[in-house]
Amino acid sequence: MKTKLTKILLAGLSLSLFLVLFISCHEDTPTNPEPIKPKYIFLFIGDGMGSNHVSLTEALLAGSNGQIGMTNLTMTDFPFFGLCTTYSNNSNITDSGAAGSAIACGEKADNGVISYYPSLTDTLEPVSIAKIAHNHDFKVGIITTVGINHATPAVFYASNESRSNYYQIGLEVPESGFEFFGGGGFISPTDDETQTDLYTITEESSYTLTSDLNNLSSLNSDNSKVFFTNPVLLWSAEMPYAIDRDNQGGYSLDEIVESGIDFLDNPTGFFIMVEGGKIDWAAHKNDAATIVRDMQDFDNAIFKAYEFYLEHPYETLIIVTSDHETGGLSLGNNEGSYYGSYASIALQACSQSYFASKVEEYKNSSGNYQFSEVMQLTQDYFFTENIELTETEYNKALDAFNYYFYGATSMSEEQLSEVYGGYNPVAAAFTDIINTRSSVSFTTWSHTGTRVPVYTIGAGSEFFSGGLDNTDFHRIICEIMNW
Repeated sequence: MKTKLTKILLAGLSLSLFLVLFISCHEDTPTNPEPIKPKYIFLFIGDGMGSNHVSLTEALLAGSNGQIGMTNLTMTDFPFFGLCTTYSNNSNITDSGAAGSAIACGEKADNGVISYYPSLTDTLEPVSIAKIAHNHDFKVGIITTVGINHATPAVFYASNESRSNYYQIGLEVPESGFEFFGGGGFISPTDDETQTDLYTITEESSYTLTSDLNNLSSLNSDNSKVFFTNPVLLWSAEMPYAIDRDNQGGYSLDEIVESGIDFLDNPTGFFIMVEGGKIDWAAHKNDAATIVRDMQDFDNAIFKAYEFYLEHPYETLIIVTSDHETGGLSLGNNEGSYYGSYASIALQACSQSYFASKVEEYKNSSGNYQFSEVMQLTQDYFFTENIELTETEYNKALDAFNYYFYGATSMSEEQLSEVYGGYNPVAAAFTDIINTRSSVSFTTWSHTGTRVPVYTIGAGSEFFSGGLDNTDFHRIICEIMNW
């Protein structure tokens, strides 16, 4: 009897403690009893970004603090995670045009097109999520580090049978009426001398053209439309790599995103697509150090959106994903085995592209090429500190020098393509030296068909977890918004 009574008393005490803790926890935890549709939607696309691009960046961040392991990025701290398939309508390995079209319009497309669906009737022709948002009075921003009429940004405002029709695609920038375009400029602003250039057409369509972010604060965002271009644009109207910014100048992606948010912020809402476009370009070159720096730049931009989310937690949705993986990046190689160190990535001071330009300048300025002078270029531009090459590294660099400057090689055309990927052989060789020292390897100079990560936070973010396809983004956003 005594034992039974003791059990009853203990049970009652446990229940009382549970209720106290339950009530206490609920009093301290902010709640949102009625789900609110997001009023502010961010879609971040890391072009070419696979899970290993993320992991390598996190590993280097940890290594820079003398730690083994990984330090979370802003995106990997988000509460919901998914994996997304990327295949196109006609290939297991997609290009950016088809993948971007699927994300923007919710339908698989063929490689090489821009939101173009000739097999569908006019009544069923997909409309990009950015256009739908704009039709619902959301202000729209399109931001990218590459040309604004490049594949990924283009799929949100244009439709074209070929991603290479840059002039025709660019004409749809002002036609869209979207309030903010930022980052890269127009690729091929004219096809021939008889055409009016795209910058003039855009300006004549009531867009303010500027390369100074400070100008945005003086504009009336209620009625203004802005086409912002980075003050430094390279050969294909793209921004410099983040790793080269100190050498070449210009704004960072997060600075543009922050200004874009301020300009577009309004009581009705906005939709902003941000592309880290040059992650893909660096991965095509198998340039790990440049990938990492552009990944950090991309994540810094995501942090600006996250700061905005903290001010509007029940009204903001942030989606981070990729259109495809590029490079077949691996954290580990045969040389490093189980003892590789990613820290060697920090030995690289500039992008492969920037160093290639210095090597080309040397080739164009001299007819008496010396390997010792090329090695001096690496110390002047490529390496952050003086390093001594191993015999294997020395021979790899010397082979590239002899081939590039004198056409001397024992390799076949097929082998040359496999080793250098069609890029500057000297720059590619020294990049490979850094990759090998860093225990990083690549399987291809192109895209792969692997799933890509999805990170989300905010209103409706739970619907983007688990297994996804790239056509799901359009559908889920429309369902959340009742569009």
